[in-house]
Amino acid sequence: MNDEQLSVPVSEVPKKNFKEKIIKAIKALSVFEKVAFGIAIVVMLITGYKLINYGIGTISVEVPATGGIIIEASTDFSRFVNPVLARSDVDKDLVTLIYSGLLKPSTGNVLVNNLADSITKSDNGLTYTVKIKDGVTFHDNSPLTADDVIFTVQKIKDPSIKSPIAGNWVGVEVKKVDDKTVQFVLPQPYEPFVQNLTLGILPAHLWASTTPETFDINPLNRKPIGSGPYKVSSFKESEPGVVSQYSLTAFNKYILEKPYVTTYIFDMYKDEESAIKAVIGGRADIVAGVSIDSYRAEKNALNKNNMVIPLLPRTFSLFFNQSNAPVLLNSEVRSALEQSIDRVDLLSVVRDGLGKTTNTPIPGMMTTTSTTTLSKDERITLAQKTLTDKGWKKGDDGIFQKQTTLNKKTTNARLSFSISTSNSSELKAIAQYVVDVWKNVGADVTIQIYESSDLSDKVIHPRKYDVLLFGQVVGRDLDLYPFWHSSQQKDMGLNLALYANKKVDAALEKLRVVSSSTDQQSLITTINREIQKDVPAIFLYSPDYLLFASHSIRGISIDAIDSGSERLYYANLWHTDTRRTLKAFK
Repeated sequence: MNDEQLSVPVSEVPKKNFKEKIIKAIKALSVFEKVAFGIAIVVMLITGYKLINYGIGTISVEVPATGGIIIEASTDFSRFVNPVLARSDVDKDLVTLIYSGLLKPSTGNVLVNNLADSITKSDNGLTYTVKIKDGVTFHDNSPLTADDVIFTVQKIKDPSIKSPIAGNWVGVEVKKVDDKTVQFVLPQPYEPFVQNLTLGILPAHLWASTTPETFDINPLNRKPIGSGPYKVSSFKESEPGVVSQYSLTAFNKYILEKPYVTTYIFDMYKDEESAIKAVIGGRADIVAGVSIDSYRAEKNALNKNNMVIPLLPRTFSLFFNQSNAPVLLNSEVRSALEQSIDRVDLLSVVRDGLGKTTNTPIPGMMTTTSTTTLSKDERITLAQKTLTDKGWKKGDDGIFQKQTTLNKKTTNARLSFSISTSNSSELKAIAQYVVDVWKNVGADVTIQIYESSDLSDKVIHPRKYDVLLFGQVVGRDLDLYPFWHSSQQKDMGLNLALYANKKVDAALEKLRVVSSSTDQQSLITTINREIQKDVPAIFLYSPDYLLFASHSIRGISIDAIDSGSERLYYANLWHTDTRRTLKAFK
């Protein structure tokens, strides 16, 4: 045996012999046996892989991980990223992410603590004492104190600044108890006041030297400093003074849960079509507040994304102005017109069913009536019977008419009137649907379309309409007083049906001061019962808010919202990345 042979380690000889035996054994197999052997090996590997994954799955769970980017396509441009001045939808969206309020909305239409550690209401309902959490800081690491809260409210109340939410704070005094405690004193009990405490708080130390005259041109309106889950890292302008993109980064010191998604970008497009195309083309992850027309135009492409549809507290209704159209003074006329409308069919035709029908002033609330299950034809028949039972007869032209006496004068009343509404495709579609139904009943109805400003100035304020088709936003506080109290009938009031009912007035007044949910529900039941009996309006439906998000974004869970920007209150819990962790440590 030579030296080269001795250099081979003895320990490798058995391995080599074993390998050779395996190769020889495989070669000795027939073709069929080799295929069977190969299949057995593959099955064994797959089974082993699955067993390992199953074992991991039984002891671990997938959880959100920090990281990732979300790009939202906005259909608006930003001007004032400031809770005192914000008017546009995108400004309100950015304010929601960048600023924090003392409270924030949660599921079930309730408010929960955000910056507030506790809130105490006095026995007389006039004073709310709020203690701010320890450790709350702005994005520049300065502490948020009672002084910042007081400063923000004072700026809203300053008439020279012209805040769009100034009306919410009329008569409210704000006082400092100590650095972490602030009091709000109301002129009279008003249970919905707490909704105001979702207001984002400005950093007084950065704004203190800004005069009311220069408040709207302060650079902080474009590069704001707040205390919310995200802070501004950069922005781009498409032209001087026009911001076309905001890039936000997670704020690590946010008082609640730190955002999972590291970067949130708002890309601003000139119109809704461009924003939707960005999502369809993969250049953006989210588009929100999509109109029903745009949804229908891009339904197939949009439905490939995750569709989120919280309910908006807005109700489209037909308001009867009995002063302008005497024929509507007849209760049987209003009842017949209401009976004829198939709300479910209307919602299907106008919005593909994306909403919730309602027959009360409460958005999305439907009470059972004797006409609930009637078909379209049965409704027409019932409406006509309601009229004929009260002496109405069809004329030669097919329109109902009746001999009536008003102010000691006998006239031949004809069921003829007009519907006034805004130049909106959805409202025009509703109006046309309603007119077609009422013509089948036997009414002569025309449609009058106005631009929004003209509708407000020339029609609504002077109350120059027979029937007004309009949408009203009630809000989660269910404060119906502005819409149905008799004191709100004239000019700038929101009582569009010019409705007056003493029982309803009393219930509305009590609803503003009671805090018990049982008492509130009892009062709402009284209000609904009286309004349904009097038929001053026909309530149709509340629309869904349409949001489309890439399936890569997880954790989106949105309940009913007061406004589109509220969808972002829990964006800090959305995530694109995940990791596995032991169940015991979740």
